[in-house]
Amino acid sequence: MGREVARLPGGARVAGGTGPSAESFGRWFARERRLRDIPLAFVAARTKLPAVRLEALEAERLELGHDGHARAAARALARAIGADPDQALARLLGDPERQADLATGSGRRTGSRAGRMPWAGLAAGAALAGLLAVGALQLAAWLDAPPEEPAPDVVYQPNHLKRLLRSGR
Repeated sequence: MGREVARLPGGARVAGGTGPSAESFGRWFARERRLRDIPLAFVAARTKLPAVRLEALEAERLELGHDGHARAAARALARAIGADPDQALARLLGDPERQADLATGSGRRTGSRAGRMPWAGLAAGAALAGLLAVGALQLAAWLDAPPEEPAPDVVYQPNHLKRLLRSGR
C-alpha cells in the first residue's frame, strides 16, 4: 500500500515551521502519512476512526486533547502509518525535549511495556504451568478413586401419613 521512506532527521525543518515544537500533532500526522503515501481511508479502516474526524485532525479543526483516550488514539494513528508511537505521543503533548530525545534515540520508552520486569512473562508462564500440573494431579486422583456403591434397583419411600393413622393420634 505504501512505500518505504527514510526518516527525516530530528532537526529537519518543515515548510512554514521553525522546528519540531512548532508543528501540531495534526500537521505532523498529515505530513508523516503523506510521506508514506498512505490513504486516509486506510488509516480510518485500520484505527476504526471516522475519516471525517481524521480530515479535521489533519486540518487542525479538531484537537485530540491530552487525556488517556487522546494518547491512545495518537499512538494508534502512529502505528497505523508506521510511525513511532512514542514520537506521536511526544508531539501530542508538545514536549520538545522528549521529541529531541526520541529523534536522537536517547529517550526512555514510556509504552505499556516500559518498566515491566523482563521475567514477568516467565513468572506468569510458570504459574500457569503449576496450575495445570495441580489440575492434572487432581484429575488423576479422581479417575483412580474406587467407584461408589451402585444404586439399588428399588427404592422404598416411607409413607408417614399411614404410620400416623395406624398409631391412633
